[in-house]
Amino acid sequence: MLISRAHHPVLTLGHGCRAGIWTQGCVLACDGCIARGTWDANPANDVPVAEILRWLASHPDVDGVTISGGEPLDQPDELVDLLRGIRELWPRDVDVLCFTGRSTAAVRNAYSAVTAHLDAIVTGPYVRSMSTTHPLMGSGNQELICLTDLGRERYATSSASPRLIQASSSGNQLWTVGVPGDGDLAQLEEALESRSLQVVRRSWDEPEDG
Repeated sequence: MLISRAHHPVLTLGHGCRAGIWTQGCVLACDGCIARGTWDANPANDVPVAEILRWLASHPDVDGVTISGGEPLDQPDELVDLLRGIRELWPRDVDVLCFTGRSTAAVRNAYSAVTAHLDAIVTGPYVRSMSTTHPLMGSGNQELICLTDLGRERYATSSASPRLIQASSSGNQLWTVGVPGDGDLAQLEEALESRSLQVVRRSWDEPEDG
C-alpha cells in the first residue's frame, strides 16, 4: 500500500487519542489542497499492509484510527486489507474514521467493501471557496457520514467540537495534523518566523521544475 506517513498520537482528527495513517497518491488534485506532496503515486512509498498493522499493534491504547491522504480510495483493495486487519486487532471500541475526496454517491455506489469496515467517513472534494468551521471538514460541501453505533456516538455531534491543529516535527520538517481554518497556517508560519525559523517549502507549494 502506498503510504505517505503514519503518526501517533493523533489528537485532532477524530475522537480521543488516535493512530493516523496517510496514504500516498491522489488523482483528484483539488485546487488549494494543503497536501500536494501526497498526490504522486510514487512506488517508493509502497509499504506491506502487514508492516502497517505491526506499527498499529505497537500502539494498543488508542481510541481510534484515522485514515486520510492522499486519497485512500485510490487503493481500495489494499485499504480493505488494512481495514480487515484493524478489525482483527480491535474488534470493538476503537473507531475507524476515513477521509475521501470522492462524493457521497460515489462512496455508496462503488466502495461498500470499504465502508463495511468503517465507523464514519468524511466525503467530498475540497472546494476552496466553500469555507466551514466544522473541525473535520475542509469545506462546506463535504459530508460526515456515521456508519455504526460507535460512529454515531462519537461523531453525530462533532460539529460542536472546537477546531484544533496539532504540530509535530522531525529534524528540519514540521507538519500539522488537523483541518486548518482560514488563516491558521499563515499564523503558524508567522509564529515560526518570529522565532527565527524560516519556512523554505510548504506541502501545498507548486512542484519545482526539474
